[in-house]
Amino acid sequence: LVFLPFEPLGLQYIKSALLTDGHEIDILDCLAKHPRKVRFLKEKNLFRCGSEEKYIEKTIKNFRPNIVGISGMFYSQAASFYRIADLVKEIDPTIFVIGGGAFPSAYKEKTLIENKNIDAIVIGEGENTITELVKNIDDLRKIKGICFRDQDSKEIICNEPRTVLESMDKIAFP
Repeated sequence: LVFLPFEPLGLQYIKSALLTDGHEIDILDCLAKHPRKVRFLKEKNLFRCGSEEKYIEKTIKNFRPNIVGISGMFYSQAASFYRIADLVKEIDPTIFVIGGGAFPSAYKEKTLIENKNIDAIVIGEGENTITELVKNIDDLRKIKGICFRDQDSKEIICNEPRTVLESMDKIAFP
């Protein structure tokens, strides 16, 4: 198994949106960083590709983020996606963990039910949603295009959907 080492364009757009708003951001794409690291986990009967947990942990500890976003393309990657959320909270339980990408968008409630360490899901295109979420992290009910777990009641709440971007020219280019 070999993967092409390039960062997904979607993550680059998210980064550009946050940089435009003046936030400090770093992307760790585990496949792009370590494309030839492939291990078979016999106990789970699956291949694990990309950066090892120690590298991910070191990167998070060095950057010391308030928020960590995790992107997942396919539900078949859920175990790895959830493990990263768990690892983030083991490092620092106060870090706000956001899930995004195709599978969390499609399985938003299920994703939040299956992993209590994910604080919110960005549904669909995230460029506008993520900037609004970062600005209003203390009032998640007002942000269109997210699902989240209420900190008090633990109820899963899905807000009104965000409209689809009509033009890519309206967002910062990576």
